[in-house]
Amino acid sequence: MKRSYRLITIALLTTFGLTTTACKDYLQEELVSTLTNDYYNTEKGLEDLVKAAYEQTRFKYANEHSYAMFNFGTDEFTHADQVNYVYWNTYERARLNTGNGIESFVHDVWTADYDGINRCNIGIDKIPAFTGTTTLATPAQKAQRLGELHFLRAYYYFQLVQQYGAIPISLKPTESVQLEYERTPVPQVYQQIIKDLRFAEENLSPTSAEFGRATKGAAQHYLAKVYLTRGSAITDERGQKPTDVDSAAYYADQVITSGRYILENDFARLWDISSYANNRAAQTSREVIFSTQFNNVITLAGRFGNRVHSYFTMFYEDTPGMSRDLLNDRPFRRLMPTNYTMDIYDRRNDSRFYKSFKTAWLANNAATIPPWTAANAPTPALVGQRKFVIGDTAIFIRVNTPRLRSRLPRLLARATLRLRAISATLLAP
Repeated sequence: MKRSYRLITIALLTTFGLTTTACKDYLQEELVSTLTNDYYNTEKGLEDLVKAAYEQTRFKYANEHSYAMFNFGTDEFTHADQVNYVYWNTYERARLNTGNGIESFVHDVWTADYDGINRCNIGIDKIPAFTGTTTLATPAQKAQRLGELHFLRAYYYFQLVQQYGAIPISLKPTESVQLEYERTPVPQVYQQIIKDLRFAEENLSPTSAEFGRATKGAAQHYLAKVYLTRGSAITDERGQKPTDVDSAAYYADQVITSGRYILENDFARLWDISSYANNRAAQTSREVIFSTQFNNVITLAGRFGNRVHSYFTMFYEDTPGMSRDLLNDRPFRRLMPTNYTMDIYDRRNDSRFYKSFKTAWLANNAATIPPWTAANAPTPALVGQRKFVIGDTAIFIRVNTPRLRSRLPRLLARATLRLRAISATLLAP
């Protein structure tokens, strides 16, 4: 034991000696890229803070919580054949309470929204007393940025109250660890949301040179949504008032009659992701009142980027003539529309159905297009040739009408009876 002690001591002394004699040769690094809260005491810092307050609007569209928490459980969509988080749609209590990423979804949406709220609170706290020289030099400039922050704070709280019910309301910056919060009753949450949106509506400009910033029309649009959501409650206690529906109609009418928004002649243009340029054109359409902004800078897109559209795509790549490509998207196939969604469109007079749902896929893979054979070729001259070519229709989905769907049970019953009659005839002696 004594010998071991001496060896350890020598080793420690040797190491200490090396560190004390070689210290002068260590690389001295100057940390220049770290920002502190002092940055928000500058004009550029506050402008960047306002921009950063928009960033968490992306999170809703970032991963599988985007449909599990926002589409499942509604009238419009149900689960498709890939059932990764189907228990959000089927309300399987045992699975919802035992992990499987559930805590992550609930935690992550909660955290992202409160992160956005705190950014808003910092700006709302600092901008009024700040004296700027360029972008925050006048009361009007300050009012514009404060309007954006009030709008975004209301946006995040509206999302939270619909998901979680009674939630903590924080209107001041959080600058240290706080472990306990009291939940604010739902009616008071709605009061705060409306208060923020009305401030935004009064102070925001009708237009913005930088597309993506909140405008007066965006605040009016969300006021209509919030009043309608609060006022339409039947059993929930949201603090609803008899005037809520009238208020919703009033603010919706303000948007409609403003002259700043126009419906697209081609509804499909709004969903064009065939190229980045077309997607940017869609986002800047005059039909869009407010949208979450994404760009083609991979380093700024987060881990998943904007991938929600992929969760609706059906499996197509195993069909002859097809292979996975960017235009047809990655077939995650997590969701499918319900019959209610399919039937709510007037398909004869409303083209939006066929511009919202994909019903045809064009062949993009010559290698898997089957050839005609002697057994199935219409003419001998076609034997050995491909049945179709690149660009031809490889998949076509026939959409049943509500009338036909209601008749299907009777049609199937008749077909069954006929088959039985034919079988009986064939088997008769």
